Amino acid sequence: MKQKTKGFILLFTKEELADVDKKAKKLGLNRTAYLRKVIKGLHVEACPTTELLPYLDEILEIKRITQSIEDTAFKSRDKITGTYKLTEEDDNLFLEKVARLKEIMFSILEIKEKKYYE
Repeated sequence: MKQKTKGFILLFTKEELADVDKKAKKLGLNRTAYLRKVIKGLHVEACPTTELLPYLDEILEIKRITQSIEDTAFKSRDKITGTYKLTEEDDNLFLEKVARLKEIMFSILEIKEKKYYE
């Protein structure tokens, strides 16, 4: 890492400094590291992991289902014409997966709605 030998004074109001500290802490950075990222124009935003934690099982299932749909589509694609030819079994499986995705999305909406009204 390059040694930092230059500096300057930057003045903040009490509220601004509190805001900088809050944002830096949310990202797990110290004040200086946070401000360096901001100055460089990097997008600095915390990942909403704690907000997504209750939906982790649903998110993982959505990932598995979408990957399975992609696999089915890839297998059924005609390499010459580029069209998709699903067998009746694949078509039924696809419809089941889409129905399951809808169920998951509605369950997530129900959880969010409950939290909103609590």
